[in-house]
Amino acid sequence: MECAQEFFDSSNAILEKVLNVQSNRSSILDKIASIQSLVEKKILNLGTRALVVDDDKQIRILIKKVLNDLNIDVVVASSVHEALAIIAENNIGILITDICMPYLSGLELLEKISGSAFGKIVISANVDKEGKEEIENKYNCKVFQKPFDLSLFKKVVLKELNKEETSK
Repeated sequence: MECAQEFFDSSNAILEKVLNVQSNRSSILDKIASIQSLVEKKILNLGTRALVVDDDKQIRILIKKVLNDLNIDVVVASSVHEALAIIAENNIGILITDICMPYLSGLELLEKISGSAFGKIVISANVDKEGKEEIENKYNCKVFQKPFDLSLFKKVVLKELNKEETSK
């Protein structure tokens, strides 16, 4: 009888250890799944870039800093020709372009990339309310008049990038 009790006690101890290991295993698997999810999000973000096109270097620097502060990878171009080359070689998640630039305008850039699925934001000092609405409707983009509210700009950028990420 004593032998049976020892066997029963040791069996219970082994069973408790097995259950404890299974519980720990489940917890570890949950943590691994959580880490995998974070890594996948980071990988998606690595493929998403913002392209800032403006002939004004100070504006390019300012917007790049604002976007970098949001952990967005940024590529800059000072002309439409440069922007088109960058678009051809990179996965762009959002385009931010000025309208008034030498040679080709930001609107001509939007014409050339009209079939592109990425988000588009236009910035300009020379657009009135009617012109803003016309541009937004024709090019399916958001328009910001310089100077613009940076907090609203950040929200729109993040929203546009989210639309791009969910359509992948």
